[in-house]
Amino acid sequence: MEVLKNNFETMLGIMADAIKEADIVAVDTELTGIQTDPTLFNKLIDTPQQRYTKIKTSASTHLVTQYGICCFRWDADTETYIAKPFNVYIFPQTGQRLFNLDRSFLSQTSSLEFLMKNKFDFNKWISQGVPYMTLDEEEEARLRIGSYHMGSEIMIDDTNREFVETSLSIIDTWLQNSPDKTITITTPSSYHKRLIHQEVKKRYNATLGTDGKSGQVEVSKLTVEERGAKVDEKEGALLEELSQLIGFRRVMEAISESGKPVIGHNMYLDLCHTYHHFHRRLPNELEDFKKGLHQLFPKYVAELHRDFAGYDSDEGSFHEAGYDAYATGVAFLRMAAIATGGDGQKPIDFGHSVFRDTINKLYLMRSDLLFMNVNGPDDAPDRDHFFHIEGFPGGTPNPDLHDEFRPYYGQVSIHWIDASSCFIEVKDKEKAKLLAKSLSRDSKAKSVSGSKFKYRMQTWAAHKQSLAGAAGGLETNGNDFVANGDRTSTFVTPKKRPRESLDTTPSTDSTPPTSTDSTPPDISDGEDGDVDGEGGTPKKRRVAGDCVVA
Repeated sequence: MEVLKNNFETMLGIMADAIKEADIVAVDTELTGIQTDPTLFNKLIDTPQQRYTKIKTSASTHLVTQYGICCFRWDADTETYIAKPFNVYIFPQTGQRLFNLDRSFLSQTSSLEFLMKNKFDFNKWISQGVPYMTLDEEEEARLRIGSYHMGSEIMIDDTNREFVETSLSIIDTWLQNSPDKTITITTPSSYHKRLIHQEVKKRYNATLGTDGKSGQVEVSKLTVEERGAKVDEKEGALLEELSQLIGFRRVMEAISESGKPVIGHNMYLDLCHTYHHFHRRLPNELEDFKKGLHQLFPKYVAELHRDFAGYDSDEGSFHEAGYDAYATGVAFLRMAAIATGGDGQKPIDFGHSVFRDTINKLYLMRSDLLFMNVNGPDDAPDRDHFFHIEGFPGGTPNPDLHDEFRPYYGQVSIHWIDASSCFIEVKDKEKAKLLAKSLSRDSKAKSVSGSKFKYRMQTWAAHKQSLAGAAGGLETNGNDFVANGDRTSTFVTPKKRPRESLDTTPSTDSTPPTSTDSTPPDISDGEDGDVDGEGGTPKKRRVAGDCVVA
């Protein structure tokens, strides 16, 4: 069912009832963009905090254009799940200037083209999108309403002082000599109108009322009853508009209060958008986000009948948020039935042991961490086969690095930090162990005389230790490097040759390229090669076969 601004109040009750009776609630979003800054693209070795910071940046700068919700309820009579999908167009509204809700956002060309190709109605999005406010925005708006009635004073400059004094003199004369209930003060600008509103309120308290009109302010004498009604009327109108602007957040609150499992596909980004736009501003720290998210949605499964007035199972509208939520829920229920050994004749048992490793776990795309654990500490991945490389010529292209490392370490992947440093991932774990053994006598980087260039190399653990030392002994949190309080890294992609992959394919020829010196690289202690005593010769270890050994 399509939900728009003009039918939202009616549909809100229907959605709330569907959520209350549901066994699970599947969600999906369509967005104005994902990420346009290359330095914020996901990296395989992102720490949990780094990945959260990147997703937070995306969610806080782009908008949700559609929010899909599909409620699934088991029907014992038909022995099937009944689906009730809702496709909600979402668009922020400004309301009164007093509310300060004039938002700005980013959009991505490819994302808008994608929406257009999938028949997204941009006119409907802007004209009929359901508004929303976060709790933070609502609290700030209520403070402004209070300040509005308390009055925030405008300073009267010298050029307008005479206008104010003359106007107040006219009002004084009217009060003393005229039985008329109202008097009109001509105002040349909106600024002058505000001055009259302010100064009448200050001088005459609540005995007089003011009403702004085109080019003038009407001042009126108020009875005791009118004085209270005047204030209540203005505040009531503002509070009524505020309630309407809260809009879609009320749906999220209904899901939160229900405590029902929330289902999604690759939903880390979806949940960050949900939190930021329909709950509160995303916090800077991952642990604070985890706590807030668990309070918002106590239970969810972070990946993966009959129809309800909108979608037929044989013909879908993929990339419409409501349909994608429906498809996600259907796929989840079918997989869950298989995983729990169900026969489709009874509802899914969410107490089954198969869900222990999926509930409240957020899948991480392009990461050697399988998931982010909302309810506890994150696992530390095995990165003993990663090595920190630095000191090679800036701008060295990927193929040259592959040519340097492949003959000795086999297949590697390159994960850039900046133009002259990176991590290499050695795919052959046995070779990685031998290489780590040759490097792990202490935490210093070892100088290597390669066939193409010199560089310095450290194990993952040694690099972690050196970063902690550079930060003044500050401890690291698992694999989360902390240096000078900065939990993020800037990634710069160096020059690439055409059609080269970041990952080398397994080589069928173990012989180094003819242009490469086949002599194994020398590995020396120290950044520039330590020596055995003053004036001695550098200490070196040789590569035996394909890998470095101690």
